[in-house]
Amino acid sequence: MDKVQDHRNFYAPFIVKSVDSSNERLIAAFARVPREQPVGPGPQPVFVGSGHLSTISDDPRLVYHDVLIGLDPERKINNDQPSLHTRCIAAVDPQPGESVVHEISS
Repeated sequence: MDKVQDHRNFYAPFIVKSVDSSNERLIAAFARVPREQPVGPGPQPVFVGSGHLSTISDDPRLVYHDVLIGLDPERKINNDQPSLHTRCIAAVDPQPGESVVHEISS
């Protein structure tokens, strides 16, 4: 279990079920979307409450946790809290043919 996709496949149901949802389409979406792409190469600055702590390496598997990742920590710009986005998307319950957009702006 060392491939990034293996971690994504575990992360998807974990993050969806952590917000009391069993939405299979949402699980499939989280398993399909590469979270490591928008955050760039590691090591990643992970937000820990009073600042950021760098991941131990540039391994993209390290982003598959329920953590905020600093995109520009000095400006306090982070990439999502996965469970918050999951809770919001599950509440809206988009149907096939509808879209959900997550925009990263600087």
